[in-house]
Amino acid sequence: MPALKLFGRKWLAATDDLVYPGLFEIVIRLTWSILVGIGCAKYYESTWKCRAGGDLVRVYLLGEMVILGVIIILTFFIIKYSSKGSIIDTHARRYVEPLLTIKIFMILPEINWNILGTMWIFSKSMDCEMEQYTMSVVEALVFFDWILIGLTIFGLALVFDPLGSLSLRKEKLEDSIEHGKISRIWRRRFKFLWWMRKDESANETFQQVAGLLSAVFRGTDLVPSDIMAGFILLRVRRKREIHELKRLNLYFRPKYTVDARLIFTDTPSWMSLENAHHFLKLSVASYGWLFVVYQHLCTACFRLIPNLTCCGCFRKKRKVILDDNCCFCGLSGVKHISKLPDDDILFASFKNHLCEIPFYVVADHKTSSIVIVIRGSLSLRDIITDLAAAADTFECDGLPPGSMAHKGMILGAKAILKQLDHHKVLEMAFNTYPTYTLTLTGHSLGAGLSSLLGIMLRPRYPNLRVYAFSTPAGVLSRDAAKVTEEFVLTVGLGDDFAMRLTVNSAEDLRTSLIVTLEACRLPKYRVVLNGFGYALHGVPERDLNKTWKNNDIFNSLLGRSPLLMESENANNVENRILTRDIVRRRFSKVRLYNAGRILHLARCKDTSIDANSNKKKKEIKYEMRWAQPEEFMEMLIMPRMLLDHLPENLEAAVAKIIFLQELNNMSVVSSRVSSVSSILKSPGIRSQLAKQSNRVYFKLPKNIKTILFNYEAHNGIKDYDDLICMLKNPNVKDSDLVDFLSEARQCVSLLGPVHKSFIEVLLQINWTDRSPEVISIYKSFLEDLICVQVYHGKCIIDKLVEQFKPAEDDSIEWEAGEYRTKDIDKLNHIHDVLSKILKIVPMSSKLLLQSVRARFPYIIHGTHAHEVYMHALLQLLDYAPQLRSDILSLIINRLMVLDVNIPRSKANTEDVLMEDNECDDILDDDTDKNDKNKEDAKVLHPIAHTLDVCMEQILNFKISVVEAFLDWLWKKTTDPNMPQVLRHTSVSYIASLVATASFVSSGLVKIVQSKLAKWIHSYIDMQENSDYVSDDPRDHPIFYSVCQALFFIVTVRHKDFIDTKSSMMCLHELDLPKIITCKLNPLKSCQSDIVHSFADISRTYQLAYCYTIIENNVRCHLPVIHDTNSLGYMLDSFLPFSTYTLNRSGERLKLLFYDYSVSNDRRPMNDHKNSIAEFIME
Repeated sequence: MPALKLFGRKWLAATDDLVYPGLFEIVIRLTWSILVGIGCAKYYESTWKCRAGGDLVRVYLLGEMVILGVIIILTFFIIKYSSKGSIIDTHARRYVEPLLTIKIFMILPEINWNILGTMWIFSKSMDCEMEQYTMSVVEALVFFDWILIGLTIFGLALVFDPLGSLSLRKEKLEDSIEHGKISRIWRRRFKFLWWMRKDESANETFQQVAGLLSAVFRGTDLVPSDIMAGFILLRVRRKREIHELKRLNLYFRPKYTVDARLIFTDTPSWMSLENAHHFLKLSVASYGWLFVVYQHLCTACFRLIPNLTCCGCFRKKRKVILDDNCCFCGLSGVKHISKLPDDDILFASFKNHLCEIPFYVVADHKTSSIVIVIRGSLSLRDIITDLAAAADTFECDGLPPGSMAHKGMILGAKAILKQLDHHKVLEMAFNTYPTYTLTLTGHSLGAGLSSLLGIMLRPRYPNLRVYAFSTPAGVLSRDAAKVTEEFVLTVGLGDDFAMRLTVNSAEDLRTSLIVTLEACRLPKYRVVLNGFGYALHGVPERDLNKTWKNNDIFNSLLGRSPLLMESENANNVENRILTRDIVRRRFSKVRLYNAGRILHLARCKDTSIDANSNKKKKEIKYEMRWAQPEEFMEMLIMPRMLLDHLPENLEAAVAKIIFLQELNNMSVVSSRVSSVSSILKSPGIRSQLAKQSNRVYFKLPKNIKTILFNYEAHNGIKDYDDLICMLKNPNVKDSDLVDFLSEARQCVSLLGPVHKSFIEVLLQINWTDRSPEVISIYKSFLEDLICVQVYHGKCIIDKLVEQFKPAEDDSIEWEAGEYRTKDIDKLNHIHDVLSKILKIVPMSSKLLLQSVRARFPYIIHGTHAHEVYMHALLQLLDYAPQLRSDILSLIINRLMVLDVNIPRSKANTEDVLMEDNECDDILDDDTDKNDKNKEDAKVLHPIAHTLDVCMEQILNFKISVVEAFLDWLWKKTTDPNMPQVLRHTSVSYIASLVATASFVSSGLVKIVQSKLAKWIHSYIDMQENSDYVSDDPRDHPIFYSVCQALFFIVTVRHKDFIDTKSSMMCLHELDLPKIITCKLNPLKSCQSDIVHSFADISRTYQLAYCYTIIENNVRCHLPVIHDTNSLGYMLDSFLPFSTYTLNRSGERLKLLFYDYSVSNDRRPMNDHKNSIAEFIME
């Protein structure tokens, strides 16, 4: 990327695509040159003894050696320069094109030399003693040279681009003309590469597909290898994003379940996994004999032969079978997979043209239904039908007006309906089986066709049902898709790409691919090589960061971040992409969605313990949930995106879930039977504990080792359960517990993973409130257990961290920093155990960090619970300093969540109620350490209510942190893939920090102003040069946000630039008049207060004159009846660092804020008219 330029045209290859082809060629030529060299060294002298033709042999061999040597050297340098630079760094590969040109021209002497060798072979010009060897060498040389020449010419033909002429690109064709030209080229490609039978829909389908491919790839300058590398990078990028979200504890995964009873509680009876599995088998059968060959490559013939019909085309058919071959191979595959008898197959059509998909109709006696089964994508014609994905009007009874659907599927569904009506298939079927219902099913393309055909047939058959599997995403518009939820069940698996494939998602994927290629710093050959490793071993964690440019914003040198560096690459990715209108260009104006109610299955790995070998074994299980069509709007590059679409994998997933449900049902039934039979037996220990817990005390048994041995041998399960039940009794005496734990310490070697439930019960004992003897022996038991059975480490740490949170008592009014002695003692015991665990198992620090993250108190907990928990986290740092940065990040994230949920008015009310003398006491120094901790907690408490101030305090420490933070915000602002709300928030943070922070120097203010102004001017120039400029302000929200940020910074910090003439030039260089007078009219959409303040400042210092534009905007702003756009578009004024709502602590933060005052006295709108002439004359 970009494409290679040779001989006045672009090719479907890039300058960095020549590494692996070059290595392949250099190995072949080097091997052959070595063999030729050996032959010359051995037989060269004997050529002088030839009676005729010896000089020709010597000339040919020496010439061949020279040609091979020159080509090897050229290829070596091509490989060397082709491997340099990142994917978009063409300057590092600037020598590849001239070297490749020379190498291509070397084909001419090589062809001439081969022609000479060929003539010598077929002539009688050689007469040597070693004639047999000489002829063999020349023949071999000529033969392999012709092969290499043919491969070279074939390679050039593969990368030839019919639209690559650079002369045409210099003509700057209009967008519509270029689109039409590219569409015609694509149509010719289809007709040349895939000869297809002409029918009534062929031209229309070709035109739709050609238009789609033209819209997606036109202007991107991508080559096929770029797309392959981009997919690899998108996978790495996706995994890195998930890794970062998990690290910040922000990753959200929808809740799945394995219990089908919970999933299908509110669904009709026909929506069940059993029915879905049954009809999925019929859908798989529609793929016919090809699917049988795919599954059983060696034995497919033997499986199909019993169902074949010899000379079937000459026999009289009882059923209508269309377009099958003479032996009915298609019908044979259907019967083999579905296990259906001949009489149940009522109709079958294997006609496979453009937008005509094979299908068959059967009578299913198991479900008492007539089933229409439609095949999915299997041929090139089917793929063309899939690609005809434009949204077209789809009007049927029962659909809302203006409904849209997939163009190719509409044509396919109409073709199937035409055949059904022509042969009266359904009428005859229901005459034979009048009580049956109509069901449609299909996989992939067949699922989409089933949904649309079901809509068409529903007025005739109101009770029909549709089972769709792996349905493509772009089937119906949203309102129409909601209607289908009543009668369509869609089942999808995992990361199935087809369920996310729409025109919009393909266009979004194209944009993400370009942006990702721009951000990659590795050469393409490294990316491709890494991709093979990822396919075998997964993406290692080290590659998540080293793949990208400027990965760490804090790695600046001496405070110089990329924001402060001017370079020719300063234009952001968005400007480079928007220059060619790639992001805004959309082929389809309407987004299409999946049909029906979507049941999504997800794969999960269940790690269980083998009771015999005590080894972990991984078993693939599946979970499920109901999903919404909006969840499948983004195309994700995942390892199993292709495998999850295959019907056999989906069928295996559904079958596995049904099998697990049957096992669970059997276990429930068996437990009920056992409970019923137990009434004939004497009451056990549990019933006695339940009835007589207040009167009878059961001592803990002392034969623990025997109980554990018997349980592992499956002999003493009852005693084991009784022991667990007794441990759950909170009334166990301390003396008994000490004796029990003492014996348990002798059995820790037996407490393997099998006894996980026993360990969990022990960890639930409230040991911190018991006697010192119990506390001491319990600590020793935990230390021995973690030392011998590391498997239980996570469970132990989780239970200990859970006890960080104190018992809440609403009757007590807690003071900030006030802790009960009971809670402090409890924390000391827990930290004593945790510190010893970290010494025994140092790697358990990761488990500890995960646990404290997962068990942080929720917002509903009181302030005291949060204070005690954070106090425990700070104690933890005394013996785990390696977790310092992670714990700090965790606390800040939690404060941010609290900051969002605490009302500012409530915080201010608390401040007002505080007395002045109390505030003074808070800030006094005290020599008492405990009092000082308490005082500090009171100071920090109100500050913690406003995270923005905490951020400003941190930024105040070091100017390099400010620069890095601004650079990070600027990247978020200029990233087109970020949501608009985050981009607007980022630029608002930039404006507020630069304008109001006193520690931001005037030099940094100048640089930020210049960056904002350059971005604005680039955006304005792009709009002026574009063929289409939208007048709707909602199409340019980020532009207005950046303009508002610039206006606010100039308004607040203008005093830094009015002292000298050179300083004033900094403001004039911003070219503010061009900004305020552009077509987009930023003064109309920015906040009124900021606009008027900016107008006052700009007029005072003659930077620009805004009042005429403001007055005109006011006139145009008057609302008009029935005009919804007349009210205009207005940005919000989110400036986080500009104000501080807490009065008491605000007195301590005055030094952080820049002292500015802008007059709020606005002149009347007509006062400025008298000064226009004066302003112009000046």
